[in-house]
Amino acid sequence: MVRLSWTNKKDLDVNKLKDNSITFERVKLIRPINSSGEMINVWSNKLFWGDNKLVIFYLLSKFTDKINLIYIDPPFATGSDYILKIRMDGNILKEFGYKDNWGKTLDIYLQMMYERLILMKELLTSNGLIIIHL
Repeated sequence: MVRLSWTNKKDLDVNKLKDNSITFERVKLIRPINSSGEMINVWSNKLFWGDNKLVIFYLLSKFTDKINLIYIDPPFATGSDYILKIRMDGNILKEFGYKDNWGKTLDIYLQMMYERLILMKELLTSNGLIIIHL
């Protein structure tokens, strides 16, 4: 069996991490429409935008062993911070996007990825998939 190790690797006790006190604000509700143009009230998909570790904590209390697919697009450890440029009324607004700077080694990056992947695994059904954009 392959074992990954890095400096200061911390193992996780998933059972201690299930926290149902985290809440999210619904920004937009989109109802699917059937072929006749009628809205369908049964909705089972959710899209979250934000730090996936917080989302995972939220989901663990409700969706352990219930999710079929998780897609993540994590940082690539490029060593840069990213700024979003938003054009509004002819002006360009700059907003902090995300940090992709993990120090001099990859240890912190690997720990971040490890923690999230271990937690995501708890959410998956027995035949569920995690797709990682690398």
